[in-house]
Amino acid sequence: MSNIRQQRLIYLFAGFLILTGVILRVFRHYDLIALPPNFAPVGAIAMSAAVTLPRRLALIVPLVLMLASDWLIGWYNLPIMLTDYATFGVSTMIGLWLKRNVTVWRVLGGSLFGSIIF
Repeated sequence: MSNIRQQRLIYLFAGFLILTGVILRVFRHYDLIALPPNFAPVGAIAMSAAVTLPRRLALIVPLVLMLASDWLIGWYNLPIMLTDYATFGVSTMIGLWLKRNVTVWRVLGGSLFGSIIF
């Protein structure tokens, strides 16, 4: 596969993750879909992006996802927003750590830790 085609697929996947996350957050906010309490698809997307995408995109995907969905939903309490953004940043860092050290136990532990901090 050519390098240009590979780059295109990487950006396409990043866009898919962002679009999916925005749709899930907006639909949940307006009660268009029923998701369990404290279900955080953004945390899972942040961790998945960190494991599968290059480092720079891994850091950008959850940030763009949160900014775009908050813009559509409406901004809310600033301290809560900053806390949410920070926890998704930690989920991204966990994913970047997992990318270098993948084992079943580390993935389970990282997922559990990411859920606990949210």
